[in-house]
Formats: sequence, C-alpha cells, structure tokens
Amino acid sequence: MSPSRARHRRWVPPAAVAFTLAWVVLAVAVNRALPNREPVPPGDAVEVGGAVVTDLEGWTLDTAASDLAQQIVLDKGDQVLLISYHGFGREASGDDAWQGFEHLLSASTAREGGIALGDREPLQVEGAAQGEWSGLHVADRAGAAFVVTADDGLEAVEGTVLGPLQSSNTDIDAALAVVQSVELLSNMEVL
Repeated sequence: MSPSRARHRRWVPPAAVAFTLAWVVLAVAVNRALPNREPVPPGDAVEVGGAVVTDLEGWTLDTAASDLAQQIVLDKGDQVLLISYHGFGREASGDDAWQGFEHLLSASTAREGGIALGDREPLQVEGAAQGEWSGLHVADRAGAAFVVTADDGLEAVEGTVLGPLQSSNTDIDAALAVVQSVELLSNMEVL
C-alpha cells in the first residue's frame, strides 16, 4: 500500500465521526428551537393527574413543560397558567391546601425575592368542595394564585397565572374561567 493511500484511509473514519456528531448537535439544537406547544382545540379537555380541565379555548399547551400526571402549563398571549394536581393520601381542608401553597411561595420568596400574595377570596368552582384565589405579584409579573380542593379533602389542584404587570382584568378572568372549569375526578359521578 502506498503512503498516500494509508493517509487517506486514516482520515475518513475521524471525518465520518465528526460529521455524525455535528449532525446530532444540529438536530438537538433544531429540536430545542422548535416550539413545543399545541393549541387546545375548542371543546377539548385536558386531564392532569386526577382532574379534568375544560374551557381551554384559545389556550396553548406547552408539551415540553407539562407532565400530564402532575401539571400542565398553558399560555395565551402574555399569560402563562400553571395547574398542578396533588393527591394528599390523607384528608386535608382547603385551608391546609392553601397553607401548603403559601409555604411554597414563602420558600420561593426567600430564594428569589419579590413574591407577594394578596388576600384570599372564595372562587366558585363546579365539582369542587372549595375554591379560593388571590392576587399574586412575582417580580415584574402580576396574576393570580388559586387552590381548589375535592369534596373528600384527599386531593387538590393549585396553580398560578402570571402575565405582565399591565395585565388587564380580562386576561386574569380568562385564566380564572379555566380554573373554574376544573373538575376533580373523585367528585365526578360514575355512570
């Protein structure tokens, strides 16, 4: 074998490996750059844990940030709505659920600062024993926080909606309409 052929053979395998690695890096970068969002078709519902969320017209599901066993992340314009499902394994009141939520927020405040929760107000939610909501400010964003508990006190749904400080009441009302559509499966009648 001539010396020029030997050099050529040693060069091809490293070039093939480099090309393959570059292709994988490019594919990952393109995948991350593509949106991981799916519009929720009108009339469709999304199940998250032991709850069903309806009234989602105009909202988009963030499939990368959502885990249908525990939480969904929705957005509509500048508003981002996070809904989380919690099964307690023991009976808990709406107050217990809200205090747990406040505890999480106070831990976040200590870590990040700039989080303020307003006074609790009742929230009428079909298919729930108790619902409460409050205004919420996080740094330069404003919105609302909510907790909805089941009749038996064994599960709850909690979450936040945040948008720009200039968010209108219409924006927050649209998110609260979604929250009011939450039905905990334990409260639904079995046919």
